[in-house]
Amino acid sequence: MNTIKLMGKARSVVERVRTAIVSWLFPGSTGESTQFGVKCSGTFLASAWDGESLPTVTGRVRMYQSFTPLRVVADEQLIITFKNGKSEAKVAVDVADAGDLLLVSTFAGNKNCFPVAPDQTTGISGRSLANNSLGNRVAWPTINGGIDLVVVFALRRTAAFRAAPPPGFTAADLHSVEVEAILNCFGELLK
Repeated sequence: MNTIKLMGKARSVVERVRTAIVSWLFPGSTGESTQFGVKCSGTFLASAWDGESLPTVTGRVRMYQSFTPLRVVADEQLIITFKNGKSEAKVAVDVADAGDLLLVSTFAGNKNCFPVAPDQTTGISGRSLANNSLGNRVAWPTINGGIDLVVVFALRRTAAFRAAPPPGFTAADLHSVEVEAILNCFGELLK
């Protein structure tokens, strides 16, 4: 009888350890209870990349319940407009690895989610936040209800070269780039 109780307790301990290991290795399988996205969008003329500073897009979302981000994934879509003396054409591009984006700032209220001051030289490449990336876990502070989460992406010059000019246009006919960047946040909803 005692042997059966000990075996039951041992199985219980083994199962808890197994669950803890799976939670740590695969946070989405057990640790995430909700998700949302923060949309950052804007349209830039081709001349926006002429200076030293990259153009930026900002998004904001108000939290209604406390949330602890555990993982983030970036998405990027572009609409590139070409214009010449006769006509205009638009080309849509889905950037699979969010490679043109640079996450330069994330604030939860007045708390900086980065350990350094926000700057275009210390931003996180969109590629490291792509959906196929293994390194997209974050250790950001809990965002309490009533607090805004503000996200700023810089857009690298490569965005202007994502689409080949359509027939009848040349690269010199590039007029503007419209970007829609979404930072998808996955984590725990705290009650």
